[in-house]
Amino acid sequence: MNFITLVLASISSISAQTECPGPLEVGSATLRAYFENVQFRCINFDSNTGCRYREYTVPTAKDLPGGCQMRKQRPVMDTFVRNYDCESADNHWKFANEMVNKHNLTCMFNKNI
Repeated sequence: MNFITLVLASISSISAQTECPGPLEVGSATLRAYFENVQFRCINFDSNTGCRYREYTVPTAKDLPGGCQMRKQRPVMDTFVRNYDCESADNHWKFANEMVNKHNLTCMFNKNI
């Protein structure tokens, strides 16, 4: 019986993935942190499944995740985008750690941006 439940759950999750919107549609969140020529890009979007995470949070405008400062920028369409500048590699790693563990976002490391 557990096997049947597992199979049905797998089928429903696969079919749900085909209906997931892209990463820049309404409801997406992108937070980027920069240190020198390195970027952490943290999103509520799983590139493997094509689905957005529904259970996630973002830091408030007053928060300093990892000790990084938020850039003052204009909003981008209906998406949630914030960029941060970090003063050290340690703060940069703390930023990514906080995004993953506290806010349930996925972070990617990009070098030579």
